[in-house]
Amino acid sequence: MVLIGVARVVREGSALSLITYGSQVLRALAAADQIRSEDGVSVEVIDLRTLVPCDYETITKSVEKTNRALVSRARRRGPGASATPS
Repeated sequence: MVLIGVARVVREGSALSLITYGSQVLRALAAADQIRSEDGVSVEVIDLRTLVPCDYETITKSVEKTNRALVSRARRRGPGASATPS
């Protein structure tokens, strides 16, 4: 069961927080694997699971730990959830 408004840390990491949702989660995990194998860098992958409400607490904890954030979303026309970070 997916809890509304509760993100999930899919993979622990220390160098970068990769924040995503939906179909992008598998791509984010593949990218994290490739970065680790090529550069030895550990990437934390966060699956938002729901956008409204958004789990800012999990995002904040992750970014405070890594000091870096990258938001990935599926391509669509017009602005999306990652267009304006708050």
